[in-house]
Amino acid sequence: MKFLKLTLVGILAAFVFIAILVVVVYIKNASCYEMLPEPPNDKTTVHGVTTIDDAIAKVKEKDLASWSLVDYSQKLVAEKMPFSLCNNFDMPERAFERGMGYSWQQSAALKQILDSFGIESKLVHASEVKMPADTLYGVKLGERMSGHIWLQVTINDTKKDVCPGDIENTPGVVHFSPVSEVSEFGDVTEIISFIGSAWVNAEKYLEIQRKK
Repeated sequence: MKFLKLTLVGILAAFVFIAILVVVVYIKNASCYEMLPEPPNDKTTVHGVTTIDDAIAKVKEKDLASWSLVDYSQKLVAEKMPFSLCNNFDMPERAFERGMGYSWQQSAALKQILDSFGIESKLVHASEVKMPADTLYGVKLGERMSGHIWLQVTINDTKKDVCPGDIENTPGVVHFSPVSEVSEFGDVTEIISFIGSAWVNAEKYLEIQRKK
């Protein structure tokens, strides 16, 4: 009985700690919220696609298979979901509907589409990848190191990296170079990353704003 009480106290303490952490991170992201469109303008439509279900229907219309289906789906997600540091608490479905997201949201949305066609894929991540120079929120950024999440897709025993983070990517060709170890993005990592990524993305957003 005493052990049970201690266990319950531990679970409650962990829950309270996580709740406080989420609130702190949510406040940290406040500077980003002004970037988010308000209803009814909080959804985007590209090629008649608004939701992930719309995207699945769109892919079905194309009557594609194998890597052609993966390539089309990846480019559809890339076009529908430009990179964003500001809607960190959106689930992938909502981020897709909104039309913006960071690497987890983008790749998880793509995975849902591929899953519907029975294509094997898994989320993977690396704490450090080399990103190319680009422009974000009107600020030019040089090559830099960043954490990143993408998919590894397997068809007929052939495995390829697939990332919707750049419209020019194709299965097996991505816009970044992993530097640290690549590992599977499991459920526990996903929970931790959900909070951690929101904090890191808010820091990146503030840093970019300071450069303006």
